[in-house]
Amino acid sequence: MTSQDDAAPIPASFDGARYVYGVLASEEVPKREARGLLGRAVRFLHRDGLAAAVTDVDGPVPGRREDLLAHFRVLEELAGGATVLPLRFGTVFDSDDEVVLELLVRRRALLDRLLSELHGMVELSVRALYERDLVLAEILAERRDIRRLSERTRGLPEEAVYFDRIRLGELVAEALEGKRERDAEDLIARLARVAVAVERGTPATERGVLSASFLVSRDRVPAFEDVVGSLQSEMGKRMQLRVTGPLPPYSFVSIIDDPVPAGDL
Repeated sequence: MTSQDDAAPIPASFDGARYVYGVLASEEVPKREARGLLGRAVRFLHRDGLAAAVTDVDGPVPGRREDLLAHFRVLEELAGGATVLPLRFGTVFDSDDEVVLELLVRRRALLDRLLSELHGMVELSVRALYERDLVLAEILAERRDIRRLSERTRGLPEEAVYFDRIRLGELVAEALEGKRERDAEDLIARLARVAVAVERGTPATERGVLSASFLVSRDRVPAFEDVVGSLQSEMGKRMQLRVTGPLPPYSFVSIIDDPVPAGDL
């Protein structure tokens, strides 16, 4: 078995290998046919109530954007009607037998535990972004020291207020970070009431307030979305909330990549 980084190709030595998307209970395997990586069929390998979703690959998989999208599309289609444990993009085994032995047999206890803990759960990804001008206006209204320094430096030559402007930038950044943290904690506290678990990430942009994944019972997804809607109404134009999902529980699954010793079977 091996795993690849998003942009690294699977070596040619994996000709005839099995690309694995994830694991689910055999009883939840969908009846409809699906297409996955390279436009090829997704099939299922079964062992004692567990099923691995795989695609046959007979050459390099370059890790192009379309490959990544195919990987996530398969998992998200499976998650539409099943509890699925996603594997990392690029996970490959040499054969059907190796998939069954190394994944479904040797990791049986781990997979059973995860499927039990995550049964009926999905992931919802929440991103919150500031409307920067509105938030900066809030900071000026709230902080007299920043407002006075901004007024003092306005319209003057750069060389005349160089150090004042450096200080102004520091004060604004400090105020913005404090506001961001308070808003993020408030959002998490409100959304966590209808979630089972939360994994907080780091916003990708300066406008970012929150980047977090919430583990939510499938039947609580409408309630979660209602809370997001209420928060958006309260925030108005100063902040935009974006929800992605339902998704497989990407942020809440860790399937060990190293082989399990035979003595641990």
